[in-house]
Amino acid sequence: MAKKKTSPPAASAEQLETLAGMGSDLREAALLLNLTPEQLAEQLAAHPDLQRAWDTGKATADQNVAQSLYRNACAGNVEAQKFWLQTRQPGRWIAPKTKPAAGGEAPTEDVNPFEDIRLA
Repeated sequence: MAKKKTSPPAASAEQLETLAGMGSDLREAALLLNLTPEQLAEQLAAHPDLQRAWDTGKATADQNVAQSLYRNACAGNVEAQKFWLQTRQPGRWIAPKTKPAAGGEAPTEDVNPFEDIRLA
């Protein structure tokens, strides 16, 4: 069976790792490389080395943000502390949502935060 011929990559692995490492998503990276997002996705699928570079860049960006968040939380940034704890240990740090019951009864659990939103 004939193997499907793939076109040469439009970007180098280094370019893709850099773009992903700076936080670019697929659409932004494609735009910067003069490709459509579909073309870039095809390139990533056809060239495992490019996919690895893209994944490495994304992991690097996520790690940098996580380290920054951690440093800010340890330095006393209360919002960073709350976010860190609520994200990593939601069962311990997110209070259950309650809704006051009619007639002054005890609050009820499982409030739908969207129940007051009406679509026009």
